[in-house]
Amino acid sequence: PTNPSAAYRPDQLLLQFRAGSTGAEHSQALEAIGGRLLEIVNGGDDGLARISLGAGVTVEKAIAILSHLPGVKFAEPDFVVSAQAVSNDTSVTAGQTWGLYGDLGSPVNVYGSQATEAWAAGQTGSTKVAVGVVDSGMDYTHPDLYLNVWLNQREIPLSFRGSLADVDADGLITFRDLNQSANSAFVSDRNANGRIDAGDLLNDTRWEDGVDQDANGYADDLIGWDFVNNDNDPMDDQGHGTHVSGTIGAMGGNGLGVSGVAWDVQLVALKFLDATNYGYTSNNIKATDYFTSLTRSGVATDFAATNQSWGGAGFSQ
Repeated sequence: PTNPSAAYRPDQLLLQFRAGSTGAEHSQALEAIGGRLLEIVNGGDDGLARISLGAGVTVEKAIAILSHLPGVKFAEPDFVVSAQAVSNDTSVTAGQTWGLYGDLGSPVNVYGSQATEAWAAGQTGSTKVAVGVVDSGMDYTHPDLYLNVWLNQREIPLSFRGSLADVDADGLITFRDLNQSANSAFVSDRNANGRIDAGDLLNDTRWEDGVDQDANGYADDLIGWDFVNNDNDPMDDQGHGTHVSGTIGAMGGNGLGVSGVAWDVQLVALKFLDATNYGYTSNNIKATDYFTSLTRSGVATDFAATNQSWGGAGFSQ
């Protein structure tokens, strides 16, 4: 946002029409506020729209006008939100990741998540479960994250999709598979960091081919989407999303950095907060809808939940 200190966009709002409302009622609503449709944030007959306001029309005035018009379900500001503060714990073995401990391990924390006890019982998660990180993006090249970055099965180019080897036999092609020699012909260490990560795929025309393979409106969304810049590169330029990703699913048992609650998981990078740590409700809705649509993709993955640790806005309908 150009003015992060503002509570909401001063010249736009979100408008939800009622189910079954007519085109004439939509036009009446826009004319009443001198408005112009900028985008449909959420589709359907009663779609949520982002609207620009006419000259001299404030958000408050527009909402007051629209609240009395037929066909309008509600209108509200497009709020500015920001990431919430988190701790900077860095090491499980040093006893610093307090929330991961339980009442039976060492160190003892009777109020913790008991993640360490779950690990000891062999429960470290599953590569067939995906969690959406709706945040500032993700450093998908991070040495403690790169294997757990989600790979969009339906966006893998058709030219070699069937030739990739599912080395760990989980029914999916993930970065765990792409880092095995059986798939070396289809990947290249473009960023020269000694491993195959999402940064390599996003700089390889074999993978980033400009084709919207899954026909969802997001071309080359191999690992998620950047709703700030509207492109397929959700690299974290603020840091919060990477921290959150590590809490959820940093690689465990590798003697490096931290361990996430789930050592084995897929993390979907959905960026809506910018480098200044702020973002808009409308982009958050699009990011959340993107993840929701994955649950209907027919892929053998449990798109289980999103993590959304941000706040600061007013109530949104």
